[in-house]
Amino acid sequence: MRSLIRFVGRDSLDISEITVKFLQSYENFLREEPVHKGKRGGDAVPTQAKKKGRALSLYLSKMKTLHDAAKREYNDDERGVINIPYSPFVRFTIPSVGLSEHRVLTIEQIQSIIDLPYRKHVKRGLSEYNTAKDLFVMSFAMMGINTADLFDSDNINGDILEYNRKKTRTRRKDGALMKVRIEPEIMGLVAKYRGKNKAFMFSEHYSTSVNMNKIINQGLKRIGKDIGVPNLNYYYARHSMASLCANKLGIDIARVDEMLNHSDPKLALARVYIERDYKPLWDANRKLLDLFDWSFYTKEAEE
Repeated sequence: MRSLIRFVGRDSLDISEITVKFLQSYENFLREEPVHKGKRGGDAVPTQAKKKGRALSLYLSKMKTLHDAAKREYNDDERGVINIPYSPFVRFTIPSVGLSEHRVLTIEQIQSIIDLPYRKHVKRGLSEYNTAKDLFVMSFAMMGINTADLFDSDNINGDILEYNRKKTRTRRKDGALMKVRIEPEIMGLVAKYRGKNKAFMFSEHYSTSVNMNKIINQGLKRIGKDIGVPNLNYYYARHSMASLCANKLGIDIARVDEMLNHSDPKLALARVYIERDYKPLWDANRKLLDLFDWSFYTKEAEE
């Protein structure tokens, strides 16, 4: 919102102003404008850094989401009431962000994270460094689960974690349901972070999933320095899991997409009527975990 206000020079915008030309100009503005950092007072000040591709994709995707929501709210196709006739996003392509090379770790780098010794922690609460290491490993070993879903999930039945992906649960007919088999190597980690009211304890230590993600990434940045990966962040786990499955294990990319809990529009309706078989996903994940030595975590669990 602040970015949009800076672009148009005022705090109001009529939806009729959002045209293809407007979106193209806004995209160029985003590419040139530096990153702004928020302050406690609510203002934002410019920094020396430029916005990256993900920011462009995210800002414009949010605009499309709002535009689509407005059309659903204020248009009534059945009655011929069309208050918003414009569909600029049909002819405007939102910049996409693929799996960039610098977000994919090698088998050796992931093994070094698994083997990384814990740091001594004397303060109250969770250790930023140790928790960041554990959650990175959990994400990698649980088919790239996001921090928001670790934060919200509340259903573990035996060795199966069941959750609805927060990012897409309201946009998918199947509620973005995912079932992950918790493999023996990380069963001790799952037990370590079990919560009182939810599957995991993170809501007992962090105010929101956004705050949790921020703190975990701070810890991962320190871990990145230790293993020689500048600016390591949580998304490396998800991207590396997908890349290794596809490129090292030869798992079909459609299967990898399922492991990531992505939605295929062509299969959206079928997902409602056909019971989903998660076993092929679990078998693929099992092959991935077999590439690594999990002694660090299996010994920790025994102790």
